[in-house]
Amino acid sequence: MSHAPADSITPAAAAAGAQPPPSSRMAADVQDEEAGNQALADARRCVADLEQKVRELEQKQSTGPLAVAGIAAAPAQADVNYCFEYPTAPASDSLLSTNGRWCGPCVNIFPTHDPTSPPRVFKYLQPSEQDIADVIQRMGGSYRALCNMSVVSVDGVSVLEKSPDRAIRTVQSEVMKSNNAYQLPGVQVRENKPLRILQQPVVYCKLDNKPDIAWVAEVSGKLFVVAVQEVKRAFTSPVNGLQQVATYTCAAAAGMYNAGVDHDKILVPMSVCTGLAEVHGAAFMATPSFPVAVSTSAVLDLRTDQGAARAHLHRSMAKKQMERSLQLLDEASAPGRPTRARSIPAEPGGGADETPWFRPSFAVSQVWPKLGGVSHGLMHGRDVTLLRMGHVFQKLYASPASRFVCFPICFANNVLPPPLTKGGVSALLFPNLMRDGYRCGLPEDLETARMYISAVKEAMIALHEAGVIHGDMYISNIMWRRFPTSSSVDVKLIDWDTAFLAQDGLPDGMERAWKTTCKWCLYQTRSTQVDDVVNLRLLDSFMVNTLEHFCVEDTYLWREWMKAAGDKPVRNLNSAFRRMQCLYVRHNGWPEPEVCRVVLGSKDEQVAVRSSETAAAATVPAAEDEWAMGSVGDAARAPPAKKSRPEASGLPSTPSRN
Repeated sequence: MSHAPADSITPAAAAAGAQPPPSSRMAADVQDEEAGNQALADARRCVADLEQKVRELEQKQSTGPLAVAGIAAAPAQADVNYCFEYPTAPASDSLLSTNGRWCGPCVNIFPTHDPTSPPRVFKYLQPSEQDIADVIQRMGGSYRALCNMSVVSVDGVSVLEKSPDRAIRTVQSEVMKSNNAYQLPGVQVRENKPLRILQQPVVYCKLDNKPDIAWVAEVSGKLFVVAVQEVKRAFTSPVNGLQQVATYTCAAAAGMYNAGVDHDKILVPMSVCTGLAEVHGAAFMATPSFPVAVSTSAVLDLRTDQGAARAHLHRSMAKKQMERSLQLLDEASAPGRPTRARSIPAEPGGGADETPWFRPSFAVSQVWPKLGGVSHGLMHGRDVTLLRMGHVFQKLYASPASRFVCFPICFANNVLPPPLTKGGVSALLFPNLMRDGYRCGLPEDLETARMYISAVKEAMIALHEAGVIHGDMYISNIMWRRFPTSSSVDVKLIDWDTAFLAQDGLPDGMERAWKTTCKWCLYQTRSTQVDDVVNLRLLDSFMVNTLEHFCVEDTYLWREWMKAAGDKPVRNLNSAFRRMQCLYVRHNGWPEPEVCRVVLGSKDEQVAVRSSETAAAATVPAAEDEWAMGSVGDAARAPPAKKSRPEASGLPSTPSRN
């Protein structure tokens, strides 16, 4: 963190290592905070401007509302394509800490979930616990060699990472020796060759970048990279090279696609090794024009049997995947199979040194870009949020709740919404569920609405049993579909910026932000006799209880439900649901936050005032049982409204209980 200006300290004091006086440090801290607030405000304004430009573009192209705060609509006639800036930063600078100089997808530092559908990354490149136990039980084999890389000198210092002098022992020379057991016939191992020499396209880094170790196959006179490995010095974390190796591997995946391999069959293994530890991952094609990389292992300690055995299995599975890649390349190069002209012929400003540019991009009809939320944050806050979401996804992916979750494809930097050509933004990228028949907006008939409520309850309970609080269960974040032959509704939850593990408690800053919201009203009724891990579930329960409160055969309440039903713009849906929350608070007689007075006014003639007896009955202590907490909404019924004819009110034609 920066301190006071240099001229606030005398040269002599600075040379002596003196600190600024307390008053100067306080002033500097204030300046830092003001600068941070200003940067955050500027980022929000930038994203708001981009959202407006995209909405205007979509209206011209008749694609419907873009889900900047919800889900993207499937295109009617044209599609909206997002791309990335031409890369200018070296792959070695491809870290979030470089203030956005790099472009492209970000790799999680530990495996959270398999973003492919149907899942194929973990299937082919992540060993099972039983496989690991079997390898260790045999007490021998190739994995033992991984424990013995000599990358530390006798005085306890790491040897050099690499050297042009082959006679010198380096980390890279030791790693190369460890790779001998995983060699594949027909594949050469090339060291420190530029991507240009390896005949790879420009994707997220320029072609003068040099992978430390690349497995290269020649098919029909062309070179293809089928695996990549980076090397770092001992005692450093292999995670430091994860984003770097991902940029190389994404170029290899794009090269295979250009050769004619089907995009949904491409997997390129990658790893980073320090001689003492290593981490694994792979690149895949999320869409035919969008290569992405994902981690498949946590950091593996090669000095332990468990870590070495895992690393051995990851390497063995990578070898098998290289064999599959060779077969796919052979099939793609068969006579009569056309290659794809995905790459743009010349690098901008390349002159005589022209190179192909793959120009990665994605269409909104396939990928939903969530601009906002985590992408609004400053660097440190954004990294913290991404790490928190990673733990949430890891927990959910291994639980029965996974069927209710729309997992992200990746987090990406320097995404360019059209018509921008520079100055990209960050975004969480999700699969567009609407291509699979999902929609947001409440159901428009009572039968389906009750199925919807039941499905949302089931999803919420599954999340809570997995130890996760969603924190933002707006109707725009609940996607659902009903098949004509089905008597149930299928739901998936999206938008996980605010999600957290209940055992970790409320994340920093959320309590202050949520105290002014309606959902805090129910959380305030929590019982001190119940663990707060359970009480935190009330934040989600309030949203579901609100929906259940209005899903009844009551003219007035159903009319409010219908305001949030159907295929309306996300902004309108959220506005209608916000009103429903405020009404629910007022019907319960709870102390109203300021948002209720803003949305409803101090006196709303349409809002029936509950009797004190009913309000008292509705304010029940928080229960330990999840279903009991869900029943809070049943007790929170509004008094009967004036009846009207079903055909006039839009209410279902079944008799009213009132």
